[in-house]
Amino acid sequence: MVAPELSSHRVVAATEQSRFAAWRAAVAMEVAKTLTLRSWWIGFAVILALNLYFTYNGVILARGALPTLHDGVVLDDLEGAVPLERYVGDMIISAPYQSMAVFFPLLLVMVCGQDYRSGQKQLQLTALAVPSGARRAAAGMTFAFVATVGSTITVFLLSDAVLWLMLPAPARSVIVSAAGILSCLRIALVACVMTVTALAVTVLMRSTLAGTIFIVLQAVASMSGLLRIIGQGVNNVLPMIAAKTFLFGYQREPGEPGATAGTMILAGWLGVSALTVMINGTRRAVV
Repeated sequence: MVAPELSSHRVVAATEQSRFAAWRAAVAMEVAKTLTLRSWWIGFAVILALNLYFTYNGVILARGALPTLHDGVVLDDLEGAVPLERYVGDMIISAPYQSMAVFFPLLLVMVCGQDYRSGQKQLQLTALAVPSGARRAAAGMTFAFVATVGSTITVFLLSDAVLWLMLPAPARSVIVSAAGILSCLRIALVACVMTVTALAVTVLMRSTLAGTIFIVLQAVASMSGLLRIIGQGVNNVLPMIAAKTFLFGYQREPGEPGATAGTMILAGWLGVSALTVMINGTRRAVV
């Protein structure tokens, strides 16, 4: 390599290194800003409490069904004969999923929307610290992913510990099985879709209220099936509907997306939401 080429290579390497350092500093700023918010700690404590509540309710139901265990099958009041692995596997997923798919996105919207809650003052201060809009957007999404995955692991381990302590031996073997442990990864992926989607609505509308309304409406529509009035296909596009088969491994209700379709729908929501955050951060100036 001749001298001019070597010099050019060094300049490019130094530029890339400085970009990485700036992005890392922006992410560190997002983390530090969040950890200084009392609302973050209060909100996360509420999520942990809700997770314990959901888990305990599941244990109460299981204590009525698990004594019926015979030849690896449990008699459930709603579904009839259910294999033990599936019955306990659903319990492992249920409480962390409810906590992370609905309530954590609300917390993230509240935290990430701090820049829009005091007029433009906080947003201008953030822009002074990180002038590049694209870098701010990338740092915000990185923080959202890291916070979501870390919170999911915490919630999942807490729920599993309660199940381990309160359920009988046959159920414990399912809790510590590879399938039981890896279900944490599926919950984290679904939670990331929900949180990044909520983040996209928040930054697009520059309003925590807009993000909150979107999360609530999406959850209500998913749980009530209101969009089935328009058509099953419209209902199936909702991320919480598509997540069911992806999470539990089987169709909970007839007509809902299968595993492949559900995965594609979730990937679509994640891709569009991430692109929305990046485009909004790149093109929209602070005014």
